[in-house]
Amino acid sequence: MNNTDLYAQLEFLVPAGLLGSQEFFRREYANPIDKDGSQEKIQVLSKITAPFIMRRTKNKLQQTCRIKPSRSCGAKWKILNGLYMRK
Repeated sequence: MNNTDLYAQLEFLVPAGLLGSQEFFRREYANPIDKDGSQEKIQVLSKITAPFIMRRTKNKLQQTCRIKPSRSCGAKWKILNGLYMRK
């Protein structure tokens, strides 16, 4: 994920200024991570954003979702006052 996208999404979800202004975020996190690959900044940013990011892998989903939905949708139609309505 692009760091600017991360900023925009978290700014929308948590508008209390969690990541500071956009300029501050760019100067403190985005530029050092994008240009220098700063592991220190990556770790700090990960600690700040971790409570707001839910990551589910395919294996985790398969463990929690034992019931598999059918591949075809069994849409049923009925006539109601001359109109077709989906049940």
